[in-house]
Amino acid sequence: MVPLTVPGPEPTVRILHIAAELVFGGVENWLLSIVRLLTVEGLRMDLAVTGGIDPRVQAKFEAFGARVFVCESTYEPLRMAQNLRRILREHGPYDILHCHMHRGNAQAAAAGRLAGVPAIIVHSHVDSVTEDALRGWEIKPKVRLAAALQRVLADQGLACGIAAGNCLFGKGWRNRKRWSVHYCGIDLARFQRPADGPEIRRRLGVPQNAFVIGHIGRSDPVKNQGFILDLAAHYTAHRAEAYFVLVGDGALLPALSERARQMGLSGRLQFLGARDDVPELLLGLFDVFLLPSLAEGLPISLLEAQAAGLPALISDRITSEARVLPAIEALGIGQPVEDWAAALDRLRGRRIDTDTALRQLGEAGFGVEESAQRLGLHYRDLLRASHRTGRIEADQQAQ
Repeated sequence: MVPLTVPGPEPTVRILHIAAELVFGGVENWLLSIVRLLTVEGLRMDLAVTGGIDPRVQAKFEAFGARVFVCESTYEPLRMAQNLRRILREHGPYDILHCHMHRGNAQAAAAGRLAGVPAIIVHSHVDSVTEDALRGWEIKPKVRLAAALQRVLADQGLACGIAAGNCLFGKGWRNRKRWSVHYCGIDLARFQRPADGPEIRRRLGVPQNAFVIGHIGRSDPVKNQGFILDLAAHYTAHRAEAYFVLVGDGALLPALSERARQMGLSGRLQFLGARDDVPELLLGLFDVFLLPSLAEGLPISLLEAQAAGLPALISDRITSEARVLPAIEALGIGQPVEDWAAALDRLRGRRIDTDTALRQLGEAGFGVEESAQRLGLHYRDLLRASHRTGRIEADQQAQ
C-alpha cells in the first residue's frame, strides 16, 4: 500500500469516516476493506455513524482497530453537525475527515472546518436524481445548496461513478481538478473459494432443481422490489422450476413480505434479510442476478454478481460503468413483465467460469486492492497540500 506517514509508536495520521449507517451493505463492505488494507503502522481510521449500527458489522471494523462512534442523527443535520464536532473535539485531532453522507456531506464538512480538520473529502456513492424528482420542486434549492457548499468546504470530491458525481456535485464537476471518479472495488479473493451449491440450497429450503433468480439490495423504493414481486408472480406462473431469492434488510421489508404472501408467492420466493455470506450465495445459489433499480451510483451487488460469473438482468437506469461481463441485459423500467421474463429465459445457462470473471473485473479496475491503493494516493496528496504536512516533516526530522 501507499506509505502515508513515518512509522512510530503512535498513529501519525488519523482519518475519521462519517457514514449514515453501518450494516451489511456494499458501501460498508468496501469501507471495511479500506480500513483493513490501509490501517498500517502510522495510520488509524475511525468511524462516526449517524444512523443504524449492526453490532456484527461494528465488530468487524473494531477487529481492525477502528473505533465506532454514534453521531446522531441522519435526519437532523444541525444535530448531526454538533455531534460530529463533539466527536472531533473529544477523540481527535484528525487529519482527514472523509464524508460518505451524500447531501449530508455539506453539514459534515462544515463541522469539520469548524473543528479545524486540515483536509476534508466529500464522497458521492448514490445517484438520487430519480428520488429527488419524486420529491418535487422543494428539493431543488437543497440540491443546489449542497453542491455549492461542498465545492466551497471540501478539499477533494470523489464519486463512485459519473452519475453519482452529476447528482451530488452539480454541473461541470468533472472539469474541476479536485473532483474525480473513484470506483469502490470489491474483494475478489472472496469469490475464489468454491461454494457447495447443493448444501446451500438444502440449508435454505430451496429445491435442488430450482432456477434461482436472485436479488441483493436494501428494501427501498429506489431498488424497485415491488416490480420484482410482480415479475416473480408472472414468471413462477409460467415456469414451474422458477424460484426468487431476495437478500437485504430495510424499512420496507415487512410490507414486501406481506405483499408476497398475499400474492401467493410464499413457496416460490424467499426473503433472506441481511447476510454475511453473499459470495457463497452468488456462487452456489443464484442462477441469474436481478437488479431493476430506478437509480444506482455504482452498484456493488452487480459487481459481486459478475465476480461470481452470473448473468444479470438489470434496468437501463444503471450506469454502464458497472457492466463488465457480456452476459448482462438492460431493460427499461416501463417495459412489461413479459419482456423481463423473456430476458430471464435468454440469460439462463450463460454463467461464465469465475477465473475469467475475476480476471476481467480486476482488469477493469474493480478489485478492492486497487481501490485502496488509489485512495491512499488521495490521502497522501491531501496531506501534502494541508498544513499537516509541516508537522509530519517535523516528526521525520526529530526521529
